Amino acid sequence: MNEFAHTADLGRAVVPGTDTAEPTALGALYDTNVARCVPGAGTTALKVLATPELACLLGDRDGDGDYWDVAWGDIDALGTRRVGNGPPAVLLPDGSRPWRTEDFVFSTQNAWGGAIEGFHEDREGALDGTLFSLEPAWQGPGWRVRLFLPERLVLKALGQLDDPFSDGVDVDAFTQDDVGNVYLSFRHDELVRGQLVGDEGVVVLPRTRLWLDARGDVVDVFPDAARIALDQPLVDAMVRHAAIAKASNAPVERLGDLQALEIDPAGGFFAPRETLPGQPEGLPHLLFNGQHLGATVLSTRDGGRLAELNNAPLGASPMNGTALGLAADSVKATHDLNGMLITRATRPQVCADVSAGEVPLAPGAMLEFAYGNLPPGGAVLLAFAMGPTLPGGQLVPRPAAPVRIYPSVVIDGPVLVLPAGVDVLGRVRACFAVDSPPGVPLWVVTQALDLGGGVLSAPAATWCPLP
Repeated sequence: MNEFAHTADLGRAVVPGTDTAEPTALGALYDTNVARCVPGAGTTALKVLATPELACLLGDRDGDGDYWDVAWGDIDALGTRRVGNGPPAVLLPDGSRPWRTEDFVFSTQNAWGGAIEGFHEDREGALDGTLFSLEPAWQGPGWRVRLFLPERLVLKALGQLDDPFSDGVDVDAFTQDDVGNVYLSFRHDELVRGQLVGDEGVVVLPRTRLWLDARGDVVDVFPDAARIALDQPLVDAMVRHAAIAKASNAPVERLGDLQALEIDPAGGFFAPRETLPGQPEGLPHLLFNGQHLGATVLSTRDGGRLAELNNAPLGASPMNGTALGLAADSVKATHDLNGMLITRATRPQVCADVSAGEVPLAPGAMLEFAYGNLPPGGAVLLAFAMGPTLPGGQLVPRPAAPVRIYPSVVIDGPVLVLPAGVDVLGRVRACFAVDSPPGVPLWVVTQALDLGGGVLSAPAATWCPLP
């Protein structure tokens, strides 16, 4: 989500001593989170990637001593690789496991982790025009950045790599079709082979102009390979044709910045602004969302219409977020989607979250942890570990036992393990009060193990600096 929203069901709990129901950690969705919903199933959205997981995996990558400022800012684009890893990933995983963090491809608001703007160098992180994923570095400590499409290759495809006036690009939306074509939209208006394309437009990098390695990552592109799939007038015409109303009942006349892209699983093709060699039938229909659509998804089909999935609409008019499992009173027109990805409906990754990512170590301070997406009424083991922090430090994952979801046990060293029961909504809550602060800043890291399914949760970390 851009800005903030909360989920339909799991998002509220009554504040003690009041009649006010406030969003809980599991129900609060920020622009550093990923949530999953099944349209048409009448269920709430479920958080599957929480900010504390990123804080845990990335550590203090910018070396400023703050372990809670997720250095890359917002998640700007979300997708996955659809070639090079077997069948088209729109159908993966096959049901044997849920999606997990390493399956996602991201682009982020900020360059981070040593990336150098102006020199188009990703170094140990990524530029804001680079698409990447995070995966365990099994041969060494920590997690590593796996590049899917570096910014310098995007610039090469656009015809901007050697342009002295180019200040780089910021990828705002991404998807890939099962042929291998890569679709991009940008935060700002960009020159594409000398033609100005607005931030509502979509460009495509044809598969026939890309070199992919065996894992499906782009290692080179032809110069000036990009083609214009959709331009601003065409996108705005589709938005008007879809006849979506704002919450005020005023019609949405234009998209604004395009924020999210996906292939429309309903099939069919549309005629792009510029045709691709070898694809006379056109390009597969796209789903898209943008600045003025709130939590509403449109399709390029029929000249622009409200999208559908599982025979259910992906939005409403007047717009609200209930079709995507969000609480209607938490979604405004500015709360658009920062990215979207359609997959087979599998069990969601078990999520761990915290009520506060930064808790100064003072007597009486409260550490609160939350775990979600667990089997209702089941039993779990909660594991906790602590360790000192150092600027530039990072937690080190180690190989896990044969569990079915998260690929590593992140916590190490002395571990506190506690049993807990799961409530009817699949949640667990654990709280600890600070008694005697140790006098040094600490990480506190947690993971949960579902005893019934042998499922290990994603990790969550709270940073505890000195007051």
